[in-house]
Amino acid sequence: MLPPQPMDENVRLDDLKCTQLLNSAPCESFDNLTRLCQHLFNVEMAAVSLVDAERQWFKSAVGLPLRETSRDVSLCAWTIANGDHMIINDTYQDERFKDNPLVVGPPFIRFYSGIPLHSKRGFRLGTLCILHSKPRKMTAEEIITQRFLVKQAEALIEKYELGRLAVTDSLTGIHNRRYFNERAREAVSASTRTGAPLSVIVFDIDDFKRVNDSHGHSVGDHALIAIAKCVQTQIRKPDVISRVGGEEFHVLLPDTGVNGAQNLANRLREAVHKATIVAGDTTIKMTCSFGIAYKEPADTHIDSILQRADAAMYAAKRAGKDRVVCDIRAGVA
Repeated sequence: MLPPQPMDENVRLDDLKCTQLLNSAPCESFDNLTRLCQHLFNVEMAAVSLVDAERQWFKSAVGLPLRETSRDVSLCAWTIANGDHMIINDTYQDERFKDNPLVVGPPFIRFYSGIPLHSKRGFRLGTLCILHSKPRKMTAEEIITQRFLVKQAEALIEKYELGRLAVTDSLTGIHNRRYFNERAREAVSASTRTGAPLSVIVFDIDDFKRVNDSHGHSVGDHALIAIAKCVQTQIRKPDVISRVGGEEFHVLLPDTGVNGAQNLANRLREAVHKATIVAGDTTIKMTCSFGIAYKEPADTHIDSILQRADAAMYAAKRAGKDRVVCDIRAGVA
């Protein structure tokens, strides 16, 4: 039997996406909470489950061999549809679940207790659930305890969101200057310690003021968002792209020498050059100018590298824009 959908499903999914919890890295705070649930309720399994459009994904899970399941077989999908605490003392005795693959097969769920987790905006993101392979009942005290732990989980979600917002550019959704500086300090320190190469790309949208003046700031905002997305598709997972102000972006490239940085910058330039940006009835083409600098042995701080990359970027502007210039002092690595 398929779980029903909440009445606010579309906006609920938008809200879930906005949290950026889905597919996020493991978090000790969430893991400590699920381990605490496992211990307090003496159950084999506990999870923070997020119910996406077609799957449930576990932000944290203990005792479960799965990272995600189809939404069609998710007991938590029923919980968020009901909107309240759902307790199944014995899944074999419940018509909805007696033939469920997660009941008749691994992890052989016989007992389930799940409570919806809400975002600070009031939408049901998923559940805090406990599970066991044998039937059981919950005491009144256990029900109160689980509801208290749900409040702790919701507080962790809000803390996660606030932490993400502090290092995220509100317009484009990519990282901001603060995050770039934090990661850059770590990268410079690691490069100094290990001798691994490190490069930085600084790029700026060409003639951006003219776009704002001619088409309005709304079109300019669309251009910033489109270019950020375009660049994101080209970089590796360890790389860091940040909007540091206005139309200027920085890209941090750990373990990357000059050749690798130049190759990437040329791909980014070409991708932006080929892109068509649509904002309502307005269609525009944009270009960017790129400057590259490489960490030298004397560099002990990101500022000196950024200064050289910035100078190279302005050299690209003076040379005609829509091009890549590398700091001439950089060696090849």
